Amino acid sequence: MEKWQDPSLSLGQRCLAFAENEMKNGVKEDKLNSFTSARIKEYLAICKRRGTEKQLGLTSGNWCAAAVSFCLKQSLFEYEEVPHGFRAGAIEIESDLKDNKLWRPVQLARQGLFKPEPGDIVIFNRSNPNNPESAWWRHIGFYHSGDDKGNFKLISGNNGGCWKIDSHKYSSSKLLGFGEYSDIIWRPQIINTTDKPLEVSDIDNVTPLNDSGPTPKLSIFESILEIFRDIFK
Repeated sequence: MEKWQDPSLSLGQRCLAFAENEMKNGVKEDKLNSFTSARIKEYLAICKRRGTEKQLGLTSGNWCAAAVSFCLKQSLFEYEEVPHGFRAGAIEIESDLKDNKLWRPVQLARQGLFKPEPGDIVIFNRSNPNNPESAWWRHIGFYHSGDDKGNFKLISGNNGGCWKIDSHKYSSSKLLGFGEYSDIIWRPQIINTTDKPLEVSDIDNVTPLNDSGPTPKLSIFESILEIFRDIFK
């Protein structure tokens, strides 16, 4: 089993594993600043415009957000919660994360109120104050690792024409915030095949919606108990 298909890992951990594999495989632009290659075209092909959800039809362009989106798509399990759409613009991913209450402004990390985990989204501002048209420019990647001194590493695509891991600080004026992927854990969804309310004892009447998917770490019985706890807590 590939690490990004391991149901015992959080979505963030799986996406990080996929990103590391892309870097290991040497995914890069055909020519520096061409912003395209056969693999990058695959990244861009899945991207949709926020709001209309129409395919963008891109074959080249700044691809950091598309790379994050592709890692997400390849790491998701059926019926799993999707933290954001498949976007070509980091600012649209940022907006999706805010809508889904998964956005954590950088101030929370600086104050020690939020600690990013491996696989969480990281977004930087890369606009030019002298160019109002650049106000939407961003750079995006996955939180790779960090320490207790405000230092962390980012893995991202479209970084010098390829995937790279580089170092940053929470104090950076360009750092905008984080998207919390790390707490999203895959669980099997279930349906009630009876005409009566579901009871914990009715195990035989429960059908997993994704029973053909990866075997979860929790048993079906444990999953049902967890769902009831969430409902009645």
